[in-house]
Amino acid sequence: MKRLFAVLTTITFITLNTFAAPEVVDEVLATVNGEPIFASQFNKYFNQSMNLYKKYVPAEQISEQQIKALKNSFLAERTKEFLLIKEAKKQKIQISKKKIQDEINNIKKSFKNEAEFNSLLLKDLNMTLADFEKMFEERYIIGELLQKVVFSNVRMPTELELKSFYDKIITKTKNKNTAPISITDTLNPLTPFNNIPDEDTFTTLCADIIKKKFGNRVRIKHILISCPKNATASDIKAAREKVETVKIELQKKTFADVAKQYSDDPSDKSNSDSGLITVEEIDKIFPGLHKIIFDTNVGNYNKEPVKTEKGYHFIKVEERRASTEITLNNPKVKSDISEMSQTLLQLKALKEYIDNLSAKANIKINKTW
Repeated sequence: MKRLFAVLTTITFITLNTFAAPEVVDEVLATVNGEPIFASQFNKYFNQSMNLYKKYVPAEQISEQQIKALKNSFLAERTKEFLLIKEAKKQKIQISKKKIQDEINNIKKSFKNEAEFNSLLLKDLNMTLADFEKMFEERYIIGELLQKVVFSNVRMPTELELKSFYDKIITKTKNKNTAPISITDTLNPLTPFNNIPDEDTFTTLCADIIKKKFGNRVRIKHILISCPKNATASDIKAAREKVETVKIELQKKTFADVAKQYSDDPSDKSNSDSGLITVEEIDKIFPGLHKIIFDTNVGNYNKEPVKTEKGYHFIKVEERRASTEITLNNPKVKSDISEMSQTLLQLKALKEYIDNLSAKANIKINKTW
């Protein structure tokens, strides 16, 4: 998943060819200082990005209304990237071919082989290696510009700002009604410049990270025997029979092997590592199961499955870590809070810089979905 996120983030930096005039008459979706953004190129790159996004977020979780909202945001994103690229070229920022090639080689290492990497380019992105290299060039040009004119000028937070930010995070960590959120909720990889998170949203994300790092956490393995509320009588009978089979198999095989063979959850079959997860995350993934998870000893699993709306669950606890006091007197906590506080200052500076560029430009949006 990490490699998909890296490639997905990269895809957002569209080359200037996006704004070049096509060979045939085309709809102009927007203009930036008189230069057009054409529908054909926009649709091509939007579809490429969505193909990857659907691998990161299940397609059934993306509604038509969300796709329309993403298109509007994606078009606004294109205008901001155009301004950033133009500004970088004004300042004569250039990136060496070696740096681009080194970064692409690092991405290739996350694939089984080069053929698998090329398959991703051709099938999922419908682009050549040269197109991909051009994207990286634009990505680094924008990155160098922002480092030079924005991030390098952001100061470290004062002790007073640090304490204020810490207090806000602690308040959110104690708020049980605050649902965990992910980085894709706050800084959408499709539109990072058009959806810079506000202070409250970013603080919520940071509170979730702090809770996960320093709160009570467990690492688990899971087996799901699917039996939803609308299951037929025959489906219920089959699920119960499968449960009995799993009970027997767990006495003879490893939990991971049984999960791979019998679980109806694809992530269980892949034997993927859940990582250390908090009570709040457990409630989000497995509503109502946190008590049995935290009551089960490390190395053990529940011999009788727990029934939920999804079906029957067997859960093995592989590791448990007790909470650490979240205080600025803890050097590790203070280091993390300080880094997050500076990131917030950087996000504010980035938004101000992009807003100023946009205010000075002549941007006209001709299309909304």
